[in-house]
Amino acid sequence: MKRLTRLLIIIFAVLPALFIFAEDGDDADEIIIFAEDLIIIEDVEVAGDTAVSPGHLTVFTREDIEASGARTASELIERVAGVVVSRTGGILEPVSISIRGGSDSHVLILIDGKTAASVWDGEADAGQVAIQDIERIEIIKGPAAALYGGGAVSGVINIIRRKDGGTEFSADAEYGFASFNTHSLAAGIAGSIPVFENCSGSMRVNGLYTGGDYSYAAGSGLSSSRINNDGFSAGLSASAEAGEDGSNVSVSANLAGSERGTPGLMEFLTPAARLARMGGELSFDMMLETGSAGRFDGGGSAEYRWSRYTDSGRNMDESNAMFAVGTNGSWTSEVDLSDIFAELRVSAGWKWSLLDSTALTDNTGMAVQGQADQHSGYLRFSASSSAGQIDFNPAVSGEFAVNNYAGTPGRFDASFCWLAAFGWSPMRTETEEGPLYFKLNAGSGFKNPSFQDLFWPAGALAAGNPDLKAEHSLSFDGGIGLIFEDPAVSIDAAGYYGITEDLIQWLPAAGGIWRPRNIGKVVNTGVEVSSSWRIDIDSELSAVEVYAAYSWMRAVDAVDGSVNFGRQLAYRPEHSADGSLRLEFGGIAVLDFSCRYIGSRFTNNANTKTLDQALILSLSAVWTVLEGFEITAAADNITNQAYVDRLGYPVPGFEYSLKGRVEL
Repeated sequence: MKRLTRLLIIIFAVLPALFIFAEDGDDADEIIIFAEDLIIIEDVEVAGDTAVSPGHLTVFTREDIEASGARTASELIERVAGVVVSRTGGILEPVSISIRGGSDSHVLILIDGKTAASVWDGEADAGQVAIQDIERIEIIKGPAAALYGGGAVSGVINIIRRKDGGTEFSADAEYGFASFNTHSLAAGIAGSIPVFENCSGSMRVNGLYTGGDYSYAAGSGLSSSRINNDGFSAGLSASAEAGEDGSNVSVSANLAGSERGTPGLMEFLTPAARLARMGGELSFDMMLETGSAGRFDGGGSAEYRWSRYTDSGRNMDESNAMFAVGTNGSWTSEVDLSDIFAELRVSAGWKWSLLDSTALTDNTGMAVQGQADQHSGYLRFSASSSAGQIDFNPAVSGEFAVNNYAGTPGRFDASFCWLAAFGWSPMRTETEEGPLYFKLNAGSGFKNPSFQDLFWPAGALAAGNPDLKAEHSLSFDGGIGLIFEDPAVSIDAAGYYGITEDLIQWLPAAGGIWRPRNIGKVVNTGVEVSSSWRIDIDSELSAVEVYAAYSWMRAVDAVDGSVNFGRQLAYRPEHSADGSLRLEFGGIAVLDFSCRYIGSRFTNNANTKTLDQALILSLSAVWTVLEGFEITAAADNITNQAYVDRLGYPVPGFEYSLKGRVEL
């Protein structure tokens, strides 16, 4: 098994590079390459902005999403080098996303550019938006807190919803069913609004139900069953936009709700636990072009979130309600400061959050019912410059938060962050971008402890820690990218080094009670390599595309004198790889075969317990039956390999899905 997985890693990492100088036969009029940090659409016209901008960016377009056969956003995200996605159950269960060895709380998840993290636990689920309602996914690796705020320590994931389709009317609907009695439904309409001039809008609905229960191997030849993997979710979103001549105003509203079983804390199975959530958001955004003075973007939002956790087996019944309002604004202008900066951006924001909970903890460690509120704000400056073959994007930000908790004195936290991103394209000319690009980035980040970290109610299994400090990081990375138009090949390699001070981790303490603690210092180092090769063919098989990615990562305890000094942090695989082979048949069908390798992982910081490595093979097919009607079939883990991502419930084995989609 080890020899097989190593061989597959080598083949998928090297194969695309062997075709750099292969003869293509015909010029490619349309090139669509997905590769780490590089994406080209239609003759490299937009490659200039995406591929050569400093930083490490991966983009999935709507076309990528539909061709992949993915059921959730996380199934796409896990294909990116340096990204590790861990599952705890079926399609409704939340996933843990780690970028470059950071914890899941170090990944800032945005929805339409706004943070999706809960005030209570500071976490966000990439599955909050149904895959059918996603227009685009952007993944930024590396420090980005100076641009996006706290939590962007190791990376940012921005999920952009599908909205209006312009003035032309469009409609779509799809239904699917999958393993474990799972059913999904989604529909949407978009177009101009006749009663208003220059106004368009859209509305989308989605729903999902899963029976969820599945069996798995429990060890020693025994078998067990996950009995609370069932649940449902539903969502409704609507938006409207009006304006012309570069200025517009948009309004959007979103409602969502879900109820499901939950795995609970690691190592403590919760077969009776349930989690219910519901919430809504109303927001507006505006863009105003002011001529030579630049462009102003602003907006505001109000949101309400409610959750309830119950576990009859442990007599736990906790509910939290959160209300938040906020405003934001930014000014962007093309400026001439002695030819230093081509564009300058200034942004500021303020947010007030109110949490009403039965699960706060007072300063004596006792659970109480009460309120907590937070005032937070930021002021950020960013700029971009391009002089000849050199690009430079600096940014700085100041962030603050004032927290008041039941029974606890007010607490003030402030952080300063910076980012410096350099790029060099040695073959760039006035008319051509050039195939070679170098990147060098450095920056700092921070993450404040969540309410849950500080004030989880003391009990037999877990307790919060009011003495936690904020996490701070300093990161560096550099890389090289190659893009060839004929043949269509891209190669990318990057290395990184980062230090995180006061990392927060939940660990078992005396008596087996889990509590969050600040680990003094963690050092992350790693290398990421990816490549893609595409060839267009004048035959029924119109295109072949190969993609491969490999990452090596070390995330170790770096506290001098620590008993775990130099040891790998839990659940960080040292080796991981992804690969795919995509066949396109004349715009009628797309066949995608992919594999994902997860190296062995330690389950404790002492490195005495491990999870086995796993090789997961998947297959998907998209068939356009008629114009506007397509069928997607997918099979995940086709070898039915038994594996575990996290201690507790193993993930399901073989899973299938089938869905039909109609567009008007």
